[in-house]
Amino acid sequence: MRKRIVASCLALAAFAAAFADDIPVSSTEVEPGVWVGDVVALTNALKTCKAGDTIILAKGTYDLTPLQDDLINSPMNYSTYYGPSMLYIEKADITLKGATGNPEDVMLTATDAVYRLLRIAGARSSVRDIHLTGGYASTVSNTYYNLRNGGAVMFSTSTAFASNCIFSANKSSRLGGAVGIAGNSGFGGVVYDSVFRDNSGTGDGYVASLTELVRCVITNNQTTAAGTQDAGYSQQLTYGCRLRDCLIADNVPTRCGIELGFAENCRFINNYARGANYSNPGGGAARDAALTNCYFYGNRSYRLGGAIRGGQVVNCTVVSNSVINATDSYGGGIYQASLVENCNIISNMCGHGAGIQEGAFVTNCYIAYNWARDGGGGARSSVLVDCVVEHNVTDSYENGNYGGSGGGLYGGSATNCVFRDNSCSATYNSSSIYNCDIFDTSMHAKVFDKCRIANCKNEPIARAIGAVGYPEGHTTSNLYMIGCSVMRNCLITNCNWKSIPGHFVNSAMFHCGAAGTNRIENCTIAGNYHYIFARGFAKANNAGVFANCAIIGNTGSDISTMDDGAVVFSNCVYSTKKWETSRTFLPGFEDGENWQLDSVAQAKFCGDRGSEPYYALKLSSPLRGIGLVLDWMEDDTDLVGNPRLRDGKADIGCFQCWLNPVGAVFSIR
Repeated sequence: MRKRIVASCLALAAFAAAFADDIPVSSTEVEPGVWVGDVVALTNALKTCKAGDTIILAKGTYDLTPLQDDLINSPMNYSTYYGPSMLYIEKADITLKGATGNPEDVMLTATDAVYRLLRIAGARSSVRDIHLTGGYASTVSNTYYNLRNGGAVMFSTSTAFASNCIFSANKSSRLGGAVGIAGNSGFGGVVYDSVFRDNSGTGDGYVASLTELVRCVITNNQTTAAGTQDAGYSQQLTYGCRLRDCLIADNVPTRCGIELGFAENCRFINNYARGANYSNPGGGAARDAALTNCYFYGNRSYRLGGAIRGGQVVNCTVVSNSVINATDSYGGGIYQASLVENCNIISNMCGHGAGIQEGAFVTNCYIAYNWARDGGGGARSSVLVDCVVEHNVTDSYENGNYGGSGGGLYGGSATNCVFRDNSCSATYNSSSIYNCDIFDTSMHAKVFDKCRIANCKNEPIARAIGAVGYPEGHTTSNLYMIGCSVMRNCLITNCNWKSIPGHFVNSAMFHCGAAGTNRIENCTIAGNYHYIFARGFAKANNAGVFANCAIIGNTGSDISTMDDGAVVFSNCVYSTKKWETSRTFLPGFEDGENWQLDSVAQAKFCGDRGSEPYYALKLSSPLRGIGLVLDWMEDDTDLVGNPRLRDGKADIGCFQCWLNPVGAVFSIR
């Protein structure tokens, strides 16, 4: 039965098309090169046409202003429910088009309009190759606010469309300055291959609302909200629209760029959300939208999200965007997105979280060369997974009292990430850093687990302890390189934390984390240069325990500590030491023992320094099986994923030796 109905509909459509007419509408040349279209002939054609007809407008300007004089009683105002419209397409499959194919040649306009130009109600009816300008869906057109929509065109059927049109200088007082639908929900109408410029409005979507825009150029549109930065709450570029293959450039919304809906394969360039309204600002290009395969460059907002605020961002490039508020700015590239996946986030700027701020889940992204004034050059308060975070910067406060912090990541957490060459610390104040490679300056987190920390140095400046000032931008004191509450199964090698006269004083490898017992367990700390090994553990009821660690082959000041009475070494292996033998062990570590090796060679690591992993243990290593068995080990692994215990024993350092076969493996086919 369904096939019969479909076949019948197709047959009727073919029948109608066979009897469709072209209806020409003429224009008059009133002076050389100036053509005026016949508006009376146009309105008559719209009244008398039948389904399937094409109304062809000759080159010229069609001034619809006279239609406003008595519009309430005009036959064109077919339904007061949708508000008055100067022109109305009622029937199905009607085409209203310009004769030349160039929308610059045929214009529908009105002077000081208070009504929209056109409403399309006929299924599959369209407007093509025409320039629509000067329409205004105002409070005069309908006091019911949901219907003050679509200053140029209202689609009141989902199958209506516009193609190869120009929409300029239109506005609405509610939804869709240029194009919109009836009501404030649902979806309808498509605009193809068209240009939107110089449109405005005082409501949602001052270019378009609840429509689909395909291969369109949206440029130089601006809200008309009174006042400056604090004016307006809801003036965004598009509202609830679907954008595909569009260019959105040089627009100035008050609230944000596009809002809700989605954008696919679009480019957002140099848009500026100027509103400083503290309840809902931000997103110079987009807010709360689903964004896929898009490019964001040079967008700005006043306070939050230079390019993007909220929504989901997938397979996008976000480069050189910014938030301009000097002191209260967050998310130069992205702010508060629920998902950021497979994105390049590069060279964005703001006060805090320059690349991304408060990203709920950021995965497989490249975050580089972003700059924050303080707190999160690459990312801030974000959850990073499988990301590369490199060459990001946080600067110092302008008064010089403190250093920047979290050049790579401030707050949040990171899993399976690489941090490389971030200025003012790889991480700062983060909850957990798991299975990450860090080639960087200083780092701080509550937990470091299964991390490789290599080739780090104490330049440039990192977060300082205390307000000490920075003569020439490089002087501080009490600089620490690793701050943590717990560090487990980590390799720390080839790092240079040497104190530089005139620049860094009392620089230390480890610093205490939160108050309580700070634990560094089963770590290999080898081949480094440090000035002070550990410091700060006697302050604020802090204590430090190094357990099952291989502290070997380091140079500088041996294992020197400050606040000696609060630093405990238990079941550690060292090549040189500088601590007192009389020491009070903390609960759970009373039976700890330490061993000294005369040379690194005696530890019997696996390979040459160029091999990976160099510091894994040979079967003959004296570090095997002599570690304390700690409560977390039963279900945990070492740095490379081997079970942390073998035969119920723990090795010293970050690698557990599993070189010989565990047992026979049978394969049955």
